[in-house]
Amino acid sequence: MPLYKTLKFDDVEIDEELQPRAKGLDKSHVDELADEYRKEEFSVEPPTVWKIPNFDRYRLSSGHHRIAGAKKAGLTGLKFAVRTGTWTDWAIDTVTSNQGHGLKRSNADKRRCVELLLRMMPHDSDKRISELAGVSDKTVADVRLELWRRSEIPNVDRRVDSKGRLQPAAKPKAPSADPIDDPADPPATDAGPPIDPQDGTEAQLGPDDSTGESERPEASELPRPELLELMKAACYELDALKKRIESWQRLPAGKSVGVPSLIGSIERARSDMWGARPSHRCPHCEGDGRDRKAADADCSCCKGIGWVPKWAHDKAKEKVERVKAKEDVDRAKDSLEQSGGAA
Repeated sequence: MPLYKTLKFDDVEIDEELQPRAKGLDKSHVDELADEYRKEEFSVEPPTVWKIPNFDRYRLSSGHHRIAGAKKAGLTGLKFAVRTGTWTDWAIDTVTSNQGHGLKRSNADKRRCVELLLRMMPHDSDKRISELAGVSDKTVADVRLELWRRSEIPNVDRRVDSKGRLQPAAKPKAPSADPIDDPADPPATDAGPPIDPQDGTEAQLGPDDSTGESERPEASELPRPELLELMKAACYELDALKKRIESWQRLPAGKSVGVPSLIGSIERARSDMWGARPSHRCPHCEGDGRDRKAADADCSCCKGIGWVPKWAHDKAKEKVERVKAKEDVDRAKDSLEQSGGAA
């Protein structure tokens, strides 16, 4: 349950980039609210703000029209419903507001809500996005496909469903004629090759980043760990966060928050995460005669997973090659000793 607190408007930050109305504020609705706020006792639901750790000011999630109306009526503050949570909690609440109160959402408003959610959460399933946006999952699938074709969101092969589970994405369907008003149909999802979050290109393993086989293993091969997909999704989120922080430099106070330092921290975190992804088969568990369907549970390199980061793969491969070379030398010595003894 939110707490209620009277705040000055100067203490509340409004992010216009996440404003859920496609055409901005409706002037006639602002005028109606201003008339209501001029009354000695007005009956308007308090706007909602979020208190986010490490942020000095409260951040508005719903009530853009109400604040505009109150300001027009000459007020300098209002009673607010205050929630506490993360930046993601606030952002989701912001773009999904106005579903059950206030000015009725237009089809354009619904579409903007879906687009904002897909840009923030491209790894989440169509059903999960549709539940947040208050539209059908078919609508989400259509918008997702359009955004992907314009390279505005990445393509992901597996998505997080509404229960937090990682599920494979379905094949795409053609967009509907009227994506906003369509009834709920089975989801149609994005198509095309996987996108590598490292540089936005199609995911392909080169000679220096592969084990000589395709990016997607066949069903008979050792399956990749789910952690790999979750780490890719986290990289997408860090990329989105980096872009948002870069936009701060355009704000008057942007230079005072150390934007370059923040961006550097995000880039280092992303680099560390991407470098640690379990993308290569464990050389110890993939030796001659080994069954690639299973990993060695006692392997000290992969801990029984069968997959390791590239740096660990290269290091382990060198060790395996050194051991193999030593075994070859030992066998050659034994062969010479045996041949000498026979002579």
